[in-house]
Amino acid sequence: GPLQTQVDVANDGFRTRSFSYRFEWLDARGNVIPSSIYTWKATSVPAGGSIMISSVAPSEAATDFKLQLRRGQ
Repeated sequence: GPLQTQVDVANDGFRTRSFSYRFEWLDARGNVIPSSIYTWKATSVPAGGSIMISSVAPSEAATDFKLQLRRGQ
C-alpha cells in the first residue's frame, strides 16, 4: 500500500507553540505528486509536551515526503 509517516514534534519551551504543517509526497524523481491533501493544518504543542503528526501518501508512486512548517498566528 501507500507509504505512511509519523513525525514527533516536541516543545521544550515554557509556553504553548502554535504552528501549521503540511506533508508533500514525492515520486522517485523528486517531483511532487499532485493531490488535494496538501492543505495546511493548524495545531499546537503544549509547553514541555509533544505531539505526533502523520500522513498517508496519496498514491503508491510516492517514495519520499517533505514536511513543511510555518509559525502560528
